[in-house]
Amino acid sequence: MRNMTSGTIRKPQPVVRSILFCLGLGFAATPVALPGAPTHIPANDPNIQYIGRFDHSNPVVVTFDWSYSCISARFQGTSCAVQLGNTSKFFEVYIDGARASPIIRTNQGVESLPVAVGLPDGVHTVTIYRRDEAGKGVNTFRGFLLDSGKSLVAPEARPLRKVGFIGDSFTCGYGNEAPYGGSFSYATENADLTYAARMARHYNADCMMIAWSGKGMVRNYGAAGQTSPDPLPYYYSRICGTVAADNYAFAWQPDVVVVALGINDFSTSPNPTPAQYCGGYSNFVRTIRGHYPNADILCTYLSSMAGVASGYIQSVVNSLDDPKVHFARVIYTLAAPADLGAAGHPNALGHTKIANALIPVFNSLLGTNWGSAPHGTPLAWLRAHGFTNDFAADLGNDGRRACPKRGRVGCRAFPDCF
Repeated sequence: MRNMTSGTIRKPQPVVRSILFCLGLGFAATPVALPGAPTHIPANDPNIQYIGRFDHSNPVVVTFDWSYSCISARFQGTSCAVQLGNTSKFFEVYIDGARASPIIRTNQGVESLPVAVGLPDGVHTVTIYRRDEAGKGVNTFRGFLLDSGKSLVAPEARPLRKVGFIGDSFTCGYGNEAPYGGSFSYATENADLTYAARMARHYNADCMMIAWSGKGMVRNYGAAGQTSPDPLPYYYSRICGTVAADNYAFAWQPDVVVVALGINDFSTSPNPTPAQYCGGYSNFVRTIRGHYPNADILCTYLSSMAGVASGYIQSVVNSLDDPKVHFARVIYTLAAPADLGAAGHPNALGHTKIANALIPVFNSLLGTNWGSAPHGTPLAWLRAHGFTNDFAADLGNDGRRACPKRGRVGCRAFPDCF
């Protein structure tokens, strides 16, 4: 282009043209910032941490759909936005460890959504958790937008402990933000308020949830037959539950896997036979063991299950003769209306009760190494959510008290504590 004042010829700017070319293709490999414009951090930046199942086959358009899928990073500057796409976007947001305003978006397509503004200029942490379950469909993550010229910094080390939860609507938080007796919507489902998330924080552990409302071990809710063609184990080998490909590599190796399947199997007629349920359960535990040779596996009976499930699950554990497969009987009482949200499911307080009942059982099965874990849930966080106990205090309203001999909340795992 000729400069009309001086008569000289201005040379093209190859750097800017290269940047624009990369932006047009949508797969910039390094942070991109034009003067005054936000810096785009692509999804394949090595400083981004992914906890859960994510499909990285397109490294800058990462796909995921399981509950509680987590993306975390440390960034420079005063603001941060996330680029999310596909189905509606329901996410919990934490900035520097404190809960921020959640993302509740019903829009389709790619959006750049602010999660932090007006922060002191420095290094901050952003963490987002998917609130809703796989059945809602996939989300895509395309990176972060930061202040112009800013970048991510090296992340902090992840917790040493890892826990996996496999379950149904109770595990993924169906309707736990709905009022008592209210209608379910995905906007009222929050995996971050579930007993599983509570326990992960209590033990300061990374957490993976593979859970889907209505799914059972061998029979789904309301199925016409005694078994279903697609119970939860059918989806277990998928990176994304709604994408029909058994493509998960099982590289993430949990210390403990909690299996909580059986509510839907026996919730309506016809029930599976003992042979059908126990056979399917045994096969699934063997599948888990094949993928996780060193994990403790807790085969869990929740008191929300039909009573027959307790004996069935215990018989499965006994038959497997595996010293690291345990029967976990978890007894609690959910009172209406205080502990319930949509369709008889626990609300956030109900999930806290389930966690309080499961923690001492967990400790008794796994020993003092887990029982002596530093408390992972700050009291301020619990208070902000309206919870009056801290997993170590007396619950008061369901007849349990702290165990005087072991210093833990009493439960039926310790009958002499009552």
